[in-house]
Amino acid sequence: MLNIEIVIIEDGILKAIPQIALGAQLFRVNVRPSSQRIVDLQKKIASGLASKYQVDTIRNRKAIDATRKAYKSLGKDPNRYRPSADALSRRILNGKPLFQINNIVDMINLLSIETGISIGGYDYGKIHGPIRAAIGGNEPFVAIGRGNLNISDLPVLIDDAGAFGSPTSDCERTKVTESTTLFLQVAFNFEVTKSQLEPFLKLSEQWHTVYNEAELLDQKIIGIH
Repeated sequence: MLNIEIVIIEDGILKAIPQIALGAQLFRVNVRPSSQRIVDLQKKIASGLASKYQVDTIRNRKAIDATRKAYKSLGKDPNRYRPSADALSRRILNGKPLFQINNIVDMINLLSIETGISIGGYDYGKIHGPIRAAIGGNEPFVAIGRGNLNISDLPVLIDDAGAFGSPTSDCERTKVTESTTLFLQVAFNFEVTKSQLEPFLKLSEQWHTVYNEAELLDQKIIGIH
């Protein structure tokens, strides 16, 4: 069975955000357009979110608030560099449709909206060497769909080739495409305990298995208190 290479949280980011924890899952997948079942789930989740929150209150959602506070503790403006869960939720609450990318990316977005946890998704075959969570520097980072992104002082994931993911955006180098067969998903949790991550991992496995016929190969929780 394939395993996720060791993921570590570097001392610098752990000191700045001691409550950081990551939920990593490795799936074998078949990437294709989203099914009607996923489209229907999108509508259901969007309707549920709109019944609970408004644009000016979504930042108060516990998981989103924790991520925003983590950004501030690193000196990064969460309004300018919005965490993905915040940005996706605001898109729905502003009456805009979700993007349709593929079954895997669309499911990441749905999990993020459902839980408020910002999630990264990566082609595991494009990751080189062990993964580290760290504070971003001044290195180039071409974000998916948005071009060059200033990742300085953002929480980032790094491999031997450089930074490839953050709670704000993932990079072009490791994006999920139709040729992806091994998919790594990482949930960025900035709350104090692991109680939010364990239910998330169960929900993620269920949705990817039921809706995408994915096979869970490995999972890890890193940074548990």
